[in-house]
Parts: sequence; C-alpha cells; structure tokens
Amino acid sequence: MSETAESLEKLALSVVEKEGYILYDVDFIEKQRKLVVTIDKPGGVSIDDCANVSRALNLLLDVENLVPGDKPYDLEVSSPGLERDLKKLWHYESALDKPVKVVIKKGEEKESFGNLRSFKAVIDKVENGNVFFKDVENSKLRNIEVPFEVIHKAHLVFEYGRQKKH
Repeated sequence: MSETAESLEKLALSVVEKEGYILYDVDFIEKQRKLVVTIDKPGGVSIDDCANVSRALNLLLDVENLVPGDKPYDLEVSSPGLERDLKKLWHYESALDKPVKVVIKKGEEKESFGNLRSFKAVIDKVENGNVFFKDVENSKLRNIEVPFEVIHKAHLVFEYGRQKKH
C-alpha cells in the first residue's frame, strides 16, 4: 500500500468511526480521479449514512490535501452491497456461512484445492491466514483450504431465499 493510500485510509477511518460506521474499503482510482470509500454498519447503510460520511470526509480532505495531483477528483461514499468484494481477511471472517465466488491467482491452482482457477463455495472458517470453503460446486472436493495470499479476487454471491431473516 502506498503512503498516499495509507494516509487516505487513515483519514477515512477516523471520520467513518467518528460517525459510527465501519470502514469496509478505500480505493483511489487514479485514471478516473475517484476516491471510493465504502462503509458498513449492522443492518446496512442508507443514502443518508453515505451523505453524512461524505460531508464530514469532504471537509477533512479539503483541509488535509491528501489526494495526489492538482486536478479535481470525485468522492464516492457507498455501501459494499449484497455482492460485496472480499479484499481483506476480515471481510471473509465477517462473511462466514455465505456463498462466494472465488478466483485464484493465475498459476496458483494447487492439487490440494482441486486445481480450480475459480469456484463457488460457502465460507466455512478463517484460520492462520487460510480461508476454508465448504460445499464447493463443480469439484470432486467438497471442502478446500486456500491461503489468503493466492486468492486473486472474491465476492459474495446473493442467492434469493438463502439469506437469514431477522
């Protein structure tokens, strides 16, 4: 992570936590000049929640001048959504027993996880930097263990009727 990215994440974290939310992710898309801050909270995030964080963060960003370059940029504050990306180990921990689509880094397909490059499964547990999946679709293996660092990308898969009702 670059120094700029770390500074942006630290600033976003201070604002998001002060406002009572969870910082899910921060991403600066340089080509589009867009800073995307993703927030969450138990029960989900509303448009008003995003607007509150956006206002507070926008003020601090203007003062701190952390976004690189002289050109204007867009600030987008949003929820992670139903099919949220899983980029950090704690994202997997917070999604136990949920279905996910996983893509393994090219060249990292291992016999221990069925030589799969991509698969759909349910997150069973996270332990010692490894993610354990169960109910693996289209594989001879029903359960597999994958080191976090070989996962290229993953996201939750929304299945209507599967989610627990509160």
